[in-house]
Amino acid sequence: MSIKRRESWGSPGDVPDDVVWCESDREVADALLVDDRPVGVAAGDLARTLGASGRGVTGVEVGLDMIEVEYEASGRSHTVWAVAHCIVRTSRWRGGWWRGPIDVVMNAQFVSDLDVAPRGHPNDGRCEWISVDAAMTMRQRWAAWRRLPRGEHVPHPLIRTRSVTEASGSRRCVLAVDGSDIGVVDAWRACLHPDHASVWVATTA
Repeated sequence: MSIKRRESWGSPGDVPDDVVWCESDREVADALLVDDRPVGVAAGDLARTLGASGRGVTGVEVGLDMIEVEYEASGRSHTVWAVAHCIVRTSRWRGGWWRGPIDVVMNAQFVSDLDVAPRGHPNDGRCEWISVDAAMTMRQRWAAWRRLPRGEHVPHPLIRTRSVTEASGSRRCVLAVDGSDIGVVDAWRACLHPDHASVWVATTA
C-alpha cells in the first residue's frame, strides 16, 4: 500500500542473500523489470531520497511507485520505466536548460545535487510535476538554479508545481529518463503506477 501521512513505512529485516544491489536509478528500474530477485538501492537519486548509503546485511524493504514513460519518436511509439524522474527540455543548440520550456516529473526528491522536489516521496501515490514556462529569462533561471541545491525554491509565476498521477506533452523536445538520455521525441506521457514494486534500503553495513 502507498504510504500515508503519519504512517510507518517499510518492513525491517535481514537483506536477502540473493539481493541485486544497484548503483544508479536506471539500474534499479531495469532490475525491477527483468530480475525476479530482490532489488537493493545503493546509489542514485532514488537512493538519496530514501536515505540509502550503500549496501548492507540488514535493512528495510519499502514499497515503490514507478513511472511508465511513453514517447513517440520518428513515427514509432516506445515505453520505458522510471523510478526517480523524467526530464523534458529543449535541445542544447536551442538553449537546453536556459531557454525554452522545461518539464520535470519527479518520483524522487533529487536530480543529482539539486533538491528539485522537497515534497517528493517515492511511495505516496503521486509524482511532482514541475513546469518552467518558456518566457522565464536566463537571469531568473539562474536565480532559481542557485537555490536548488538547498531546496530553497524561488516563488515565480512562470514556475508551476503540481502533484499528479499523469503528465504529458506534445512538443518536440529532448527526453531523459532516470538520468539516461532518450534523445529527441515528438510527444511524451508519464503515468504513475502506485506501489508497483518494492526495494531494499540498507541500514547496517
